[in-house]
Amino acid sequence: GSYSMQQQMLGYKWEPLGLAEIDYSFKDEVYVFQELTDGKKLALESQKMNHCVFSYASTCAQGFSRIFSVKKKVNNKMNHWLTVQLNGLNIVQAVGVNNRKLSKVERDLLLYWAKENSLRFDLYVF
Repeated sequence: GSYSMQQQMLGYKWEPLGLAEIDYSFKDEVYVFQELTDGKKLALESQKMNHCVFSYASTCAQGFSRIFSVKKKVNNKMNHWLTVQLNGLNIVQAVGVNNRKLSKVERDLLLYWAKENSLRFDLYVF
């Protein structure tokens, strides 16, 4: 049933793209981009962000997509802020909590991150 499928998805693991996980200072805020490389991390991201990124576990395990969790420093604590999907080296989707659309500053942050890491920015839907 779907329970065993979920258990299976929680067990998935895959190799990271290997982008440097460094703090980005951007418009007086600090962000970090962390690649999620297993089903458990995707499940946690889904829970924290209240969206369905966990359903991408098999897509990620098969190497079609990669998911990055963007955290923002708030009161010296890193808070879940955005979830970013890459297909290949293209940023194809990015949302905030509850699938919130990106602000202008967040789009600019992603453009900056993309440039720094030689990624393409194919986000059409704002």
